[in-house]
Amino acid sequence: MQTNSGISAVLTKPALWAGLVLAILYLVGIGGLNLPQTQPLFLKLVPLNLVITTTILLSFGPLRSGWFWLFSVLIVASGLYVEWLGVSTGKIFGAYSYGKTLGPLLAGKVPWVIGANWLLLVYASGSAVSRLPIPDVFKCIVAALLMTLLDVLIEPVAVRLDFWFWQYGKVPFLNYGAWFVISGIMQALFFSMPFNKQNPLAGWVFAIQVFFFLANTVLVVW
Repeated sequence: MQTNSGISAVLTKPALWAGLVLAILYLVGIGGLNLPQTQPLFLKLVPLNLVITTTILLSFGPLRSGWFWLFSVLIVASGLYVEWLGVSTGKIFGAYSYGKTLGPLLAGKVPWVIGANWLLLVYASGSAVSRLPIPDVFKCIVAALLMTLLDVLIEPVAVRLDFWFWQYGKVPFLNYGAWFVISGIMQALFFSMPFNKQNPLAGWVFAIQVFFFLANTVLVVW
């Protein structure tokens, strides 16, 4: 315990700087995506921004053991697989397809970067709630609920920016139910695997995601 606490303390100042850099990137992104003159360029940068955010977040995880990397690979792979099934069948999240914004598609259906997005959200939310003084099963539920509530904010922005689109123009309730269940399963994996769950940047990264999608929604309404 002393070793982990020491590492967390050492990382506190660098994490603040990293959080500041990410905040600036996302603030610039909000402006760029909402100005007609710059939107085409910033849409092309969305996949790169996801990769950068995920990389920075993971780099602040202390004691990154083999279990940690196994977890990361499993989440990326399962995220891509469940999205591929979802697009192919329309029976998991509802009938939807991906647009061009998120970049190259796996098997012509799912953006490769969506695997990084699942890892980003699962790890950030899981790590953010890991310090709560409650049993792991409730931590899984809280983290899955946070991810689902974030998806509520993501959906209108994602459709507007051509991340993906829904066949009938509306987000089905099935999508949110599936998000909660799948997120809960991934969180169960996160909390069951024996690696250090603490990450000083996790809560900040998740908060930035919330602010980014909320701000984009508000700007459209205005």
